Amino acid sequence: MTVDIHFICLVFVSLVLSGIGTSHAQIRGIAWDENGNVVAAAVVSIRDTDSTDYRLSITDSKGRFSLPVRHGGGEDSLAMDTCVVSVQHLAYAPWSGRIPCRDTVLNIILASRQYELKEINVSAEKPPFRISG
Repeated sequence: MTVDIHFICLVFVSLVLSGIGTSHAQIRGIAWDENGNVVAAAVVSIRDTDSTDYRLSITDSKGRFSLPVRHGGGEDSLAMDTCVVSVQHLAYAPWSGRIPCRDTVLNIILASRQYELKEINVSAEKPPFRISG
């Protein structure tokens, strides 16, 4: 079996050039409430300040999240220098912060949010069938 040396050189050069000007970073952290309890199922987003590129994650059962970013571009990650991190959960006030996009660990504390309902309407109808037993 012979291998074309030109093909090998082309693949090698392509791999080397694809990594020029890029550096990988991971933004990760934990979402907490004001009482020190972890917040599971919060939506975490990272948005590039120079474009509309963004990434989403959801905190796990231990409140943890992790999102990749990459300087210089790429298909898997955002290419950005400064980003806005936002955390949202129905039971808490939204949190947002601007950070440099590099390896970062965030401890985010979410403030409780209360809803005031002006009125609740409850109605019932007779079921269309009868259960006998």
